[in-house]
Amino acid sequence: MTQALGLNVNIQPHIVDTPISRGENVLLCTDGLTDSLDLARIEQIIRNNCQNPKVLCEKLISTAIEECGEDDTTVIAGYVV
Repeated sequence: MTQALGLNVNIQPHIVDTPISRGENVLLCTDGLTDSLDLARIEQIIRNNCQNPKVLCEKLISTAIEECGEDDTTVIAGYVV
């Protein structure tokens, strides 16, 4: 995204193909989350809220805002069934 925001140029996307197995959790987020919370804190929140993806996203975003709140934060979470 940072390659394209506000620019009128051709970009080369970074594509990563990662296999995901049944039962695994998936978290996609912007740097607003990872710049606000360290990995250990994110993992702690995931472990305590992993039963409900909506609640997990809300908790990650609210914690990022409380602890830093300097950047827009987007979070998508789910699990593979």
